[in-house]
Amino acid sequence: MAATGEVRVPETFGGRVIGSPEGAGARRVIFHSDMNAFYASVEQAERPELRGVPLVVGGHEELRHGIVLAKSAQAKAAGVKTGEALWEARAKCPGLVVVPPRYEVYQAYSAMARRIYYQYTDLVEPFGLDEAWLDLTGSLPLLGGDPARTAAEISGRIKAELGCTVSVGVSWNKIFAKFGSDFRKPDAITFITPQNYRCRVWEAPVSELLYVGAATRAKLHSSGIDRIGELACASPELLRRAYETEYRPEFTDDASVVELSGEAVFLCEGERANLKITTPEDTVIAEALLADREETHETDGENI
Repeated sequence: MAATGEVRVPETFGGRVIGSPEGAGARRVIFHSDMNAFYASVEQAERPELRGVPLVVGGHEELRHGIVLAKSAQAKAAGVKTGEALWEARAKCPGLVVVPPRYEVYQAYSAMARRIYYQYTDLVEPFGLDEAWLDLTGSLPLLGGDPARTAAEISGRIKAELGCTVSVGVSWNKIFAKFGSDFRKPDAITFITPQNYRCRVWEAPVSELLYVGAATRAKLHSSGIDRIGELACASPELLRRAYETEYRPEFTDDASVVELSGEAVFLCEGERANLKITTPEDTVIAEALLADREETHETDGENI
């Protein structure tokens, strides 16, 4: 039994109560903001004549990197996929506009978006150039206490100031906030709450859960687990045997914190901060960009 005055953390899945004195009795408020079709959207924001047309950011075909690095909503509607060859994309979408990648511009837009986020909370954790978690648990009361209004305000400012759209997921933990931002795109706000998480999350494939890749999905499938709800309801013993790891039931709810990145000071002073490249998509794009740069420099050297 909890001692007098002690804040008891519920053991049931469905929301963790903040145990610190200043947050006692308050459920966490976590946003995940994902800039839609980021690289292509930046190009369209920079060049108004490209807005509304099917567009991809593509590697240099003459340097053997002729693949789709990013696509606009219009190109996606035509069936264009990230990672496919540009000739395949053009076959699907006649009139497709292909522009070369401009990594420095994408970094600048990423920094501008985070400058906006930092005006709402100092707890901002970037996840690649186009995504970030925001912990508004402490700052939300100072912003009026309405997460829906705050999410809409952030979304509106990104659109007005950067010319891009974001999808925002709102929940009490990082995993569900990320799920929410992926749930509806583009330009949407989705709440995953203790009242709706079972109907919104449980029926989704486990592959839609953060960090569940192809190998983990296959392993879960071999255990008869294909949906998130099946994973959530799996017995601790099954998970312990299948993954040969210690299963700790007190962590069935995601309690991971939004980590202070330490970049807020640099961004506020107008300096360029080091950006994290953490998602698989970022890695693929970064590798292609670096290869393009290296081969371009080699070609320039030969010409000289």
